[in-house]
Amino acid sequence: MSASFLNTMFYTGSIFAAWLTFAMVYYNGSDASWSWKIPNFIQGFGPVLLLSAFIVPESPRWLIKNGKEHKAHAILARFHANGDLQDPLVLQQIVDIKAALDLEIIAKSSKWIDFVKTPGNRRRALIIISIALSTQLSGNGVVQYFLVPVLRQAGITLPAQTAGINGGLAVWNWFASMLGASLVERAGRRTLVLTSSAGMLACFIVITALSGGYAQTHHAALGISIVPFIFFFMAFYSVALTPLPYLYIPEISSLSMRAKSIALLITTTNICLAFNNFVNPIALAGESRRFGKIADIRQLSSGSIISSISAPW
Repeated sequence: MSASFLNTMFYTGSIFAAWLTFAMVYYNGSDASWSWKIPNFIQGFGPVLLLSAFIVPESPRWLIKNGKEHKAHAILARFHANGDLQDPLVLQQIVDIKAALDLEIIAKSSKWIDFVKTPGNRRRALIIISIALSTQLSGNGVVQYFLVPVLRQAGITLPAQTAGINGGLAVWNWFASMLGASLVERAGRRTLVLTSSAGMLACFIVITALSGGYAQTHHAALGISIVPFIFFFMAFYSVALTPLPYLYIPEISSLSMRAKSIALLITTTNICLAFNNFVNPIALAGESRRFGKIADIRQLSSGSIISSISAPW
């Protein structure tokens, strides 16, 4: 279950970045360029933190794998048993690490071609690719990466307004993703995905209709009405498609194929990210209502595929 909380941590960084950007809207320094320089400089602290690796002990798993069991034993005893080399917990951890390394040898015997060798593996590969497509091509890419252009098309153009909505959305998404991660055992994986898909589809249909109405009439009320449905849309997205991928994929994969399954998920996700970053801006520059209809169809198809092919799992 802890794997479902992995992706939710993305939003903690998103919250900080969003509200820092909001604060920079009100920056009144003599050099206005610092309003964008400060967020960029702060991003540099992440790589600087990696320098702490020089004072962090080596991984006991890596040490045992490379024949340095005595060093691994000492590190585990130091941090888990106040230096007691004979502590039962420490001894058990060494046994567990060795057992995991033995299983790795089995895992290395798997090949990429195994994804197409059996009907079960072909179905798993299709589920993995479908989930990766859904996490990036369900309309969330437009909302997450191009929120400001979407809001501008709805008549919301003031920097303070767009930055405030972005900050509020980051907090909202975090709460929704944490809720979803907490429900994976109670509600079930498939129930969350079906609820998420249906909710996103309904919200995006409304967003498309409101965007088209505003484009034709320029009534401010229509534009403002889009904002709550953006929040509803992202709530339905975050409750399932944020916590589930890194939990569900290992569950349906055999031990020998888990690493490759995650690699397939990440590769497909990155391809979709490239599409979002380079193709969506072109579409947004054109007729937004037609683009919304395409996103509606894409959302419906992705949800249907996942629910149908994952039913036996």
